[in-house]
Amino acid sequence: MVWSRLLRALPRRRLGAQAAAAAGAGAALAGLAVRCEAEDKAERLKSWEDRWSVNRISWHLEDANPHLRKYLTKIIDPDASVANGMGPRILVPLCGKTVDMVYLARLGYRVVGVDGVRKAIEDFAKDFGLKVPTAKGPTMHVNFPPELEPSRFRGHAVLMPAGPEDGSRHEPPPPVIFVEGDFLGLGPEQAKALVPFEAAFDRGGFVAVEPCDRQLYADTLGHLMAPGGRILLVAVEHDGFAGGKRGPPYQVTAEEMQKYFGGRFALQRLGGAEALDEALRARGATRFMESVYLLTKK
Repeated sequence: MVWSRLLRALPRRRLGAQAAAAAGAGAALAGLAVRCEAEDKAERLKSWEDRWSVNRISWHLEDANPHLRKYLTKIIDPDASVANGMGPRILVPLCGKTVDMVYLARLGYRVVGVDGVRKAIEDFAKDFGLKVPTAKGPTMHVNFPPELEPSRFRGHAVLMPAGPEDGSRHEPPPPVIFVEGDFLGLGPEQAKALVPFEAAFDRGGFVAVEPCDRQLYADTLGHLMAPGGRILLVAVEHDGFAGGKRGPPYQVTAEEMQKYFGGRFALQRLGGAEALDEALRARGATRFMESVYLLTKK
């Protein structure tokens, strides 16, 4: 499956001088972003690979996120055409095997998830994909542009059957596309090759990265979003876990949201909800608030 075919009929907007300057400044910031001390891609992903290897994925929800259902129209025009599998494109960073991608695809939107753990992608295909085995596994290969070097990024597509979210639609949902690789390694060139997105949903990505990687994460999102693009981002505030552990998920306050995203995005807090459950209590938390933000690319 060729990436250019997946993007057919998609208008490519030209960046004006102001946007180009902002992109250049963002590239410089990304280059200066401080990574965690003595940490590289392999080390950053290892703890998550270990969790997936034993299915220690307590963050995974069995149904579409209620915040996504409630606020979806804040990032996507509900009247946008989804005909012929060419609905609006939505980015899901650090996606895992979230059911949110199933929900969005069955509404007719073109979903692109990014995750560095192969098992997460394979589990998504096994759980939600059509039962069409291939010689190379449960996913179809996607050829990305050369800017996404095959040694660093692999493309996968998962075909799914129709579901209840389709409503009156009688066609199968668009395939869910996965970028397997280090999300923080998607710089300006890779973002341009993927074609910047006009919508994104981040339920557990930003709060999962180490605090010293936050600026790099925010810069990466900035590269990947088109001017005017909108992100629905769920942040959390909590009082820490047993043994002095702060996360993941790590607390992100309103002030920190402004610090990391305010330069590139206009921020609006849409709402919040207490989300303390038994799993979080078992970890030692006594307070766990989810805050939903709308980020609009300047």
